[in-house]
Amino acid sequence: MDCDSYENYNQYKCQANRLKEHCDKFKGVVDGNKCKIGNFNLSRSDHVFEYKKEFQEHILISPQEFLDITPSTDFRKENIEELKDKIKNKEMDVLFLDVDVQKCKVLDHEGRNRAKASQELGIDKIPVVIFKKEFNEKVTGLFGTKGLYLFSDKSLNCDKLNKQKENS
Repeated sequence: MDCDSYENYNQYKCQANRLKEHCDKFKGVVDGNKCKIGNFNLSRSDHVFEYKKEFQEHILISPQEFLDITPSTDFRKENIEELKDKIKNKEMDVLFLDVDVQKCKVLDHEGRNRAKASQELGIDKIPVVIFKKEFNEKVTGLFGTKGLYLFSDKSLNCDKLNKQKENS
């Protein structure tokens, strides 16, 4: 079966193949319709894994590491409790970071609440997709500004990631 064809994309076998493929990126184990990465139940997350997949790297980090490199925020207790239930009993989307490959700086993120819920559940490592970006000063950005971050196929060679700038 050709799982890349539009007609077969949502067939069960194709969904199962994609789940295994994504799960393997984090050395997880497929258990039914879930990918178990430690105590984190990862969903297929097709919308993340299939988006610009040639510009991705995949890492496992602690929830605290994720929280340390993203801007501070206040968490709503009811949101965290709902996410904890999903992580324990259902499945959860992968977290992601946009990272400048030259400066190892986090540019954007998604998943602080999932990281906090994972931390409260005592989960050691969470799956994170890194979208690699590179600043190109020759490109005209919005409103005529000089330079723009574009997706990059360069390897991410960072000992550590530098924190995303706090929102003003």
